[in-house]
Amino acid sequence: MSSFRNRMRAAALVVGLAAAGLAAAGLGGCTAAPPAPTGTPDASAAPTDAAATPVATEGADAAPTPDPTAVGPAGGAIIDDRSAPSALAEPPRSGAGSARELEVIDGRNHWRFTTGTGTASFAVPLDWRVEPQYTEVVDARGRAAWLTIVRLLEPNGDTALMFTEGPRANMSPGGTPASWDAGERRGVAGGLEAVSWSYASEYMGSPSREHGVGLTTAGATTLPDGSVCAGDMCRSFTGHQPSWYAGVTTAEAWFAGELEERMLGVVASLELHHDDLTASPWQ
Repeated sequence: MSSFRNRMRAAALVVGLAAAGLAAAGLGGCTAAPPAPTGTPDASAAPTDAAATPVATEGADAAPTPDPTAVGPAGGAIIDDRSAPSALAEPPRSGAGSARELEVIDGRNHWRFTTGTGTASFAVPLDWRVEPQYTEVVDARGRAAWLTIVRLLEPNGDTALMFTEGPRANMSPGGTPASWDAGERRGVAGGLEAVSWSYASEYMGSPSREHGVGLTTAGATTLPDGSVCAGDMCRSFTGHQPSWYAGVTTAEAWFAGELEERMLGVVASLELHHDDLTASPWQ
């Protein structure tokens, strides 16, 4: 009887080992997806090519720890929950941190972010975080299209800028105050401009100001705080810093400040690649 039991145990062991081998073979035939990135690249990841490597000029260039609980703008677009994007910073697709992917703007290191739809890209300071959101909508021709909203957050979590593009019907028009002050203007490819601005307003019954940076058509006289449209497609790239929040009370102080310069450099770095809003961000 013991001999019979021993033979049965040996047979069971052989079957178990065979099953484990099949499972291992099956797993070996699949290519595992790479782990999701956990932050923006920094200069330490760059090759040791001194001629090509931009030099960080401030401690703030250190990459922040992404906040996985970050959410989109209040009242913003409904996210397609079938594959909602991560709130983690998204590094360049061609590989994070090589020296040639870093860009120096106004003496600070940046990396280039490209929208999931491939329509546009822009430089992002290394210590800022990016939150992209993509929502499926319908364009004027009845086709499925994508509304893209990308928030750029400062290290303290405040939104510095927001890039938005989508069908005209899904974009909010901008308003223009009776008068406003323009600061520096920087040319952007495609006949556009990045412009810093400021205008008088009122906060809780007291004189105040609204400050910001935005994208506009070159030479436009309207406040650069709305959308720039071509056909059915519109884009906006704008950020607000009201004086009651930023503590900057005059236009001159805003135009001379570091945050205004950083925002202006990001907007001016915008590159437009194509206008196909039907391109899926997850293909």
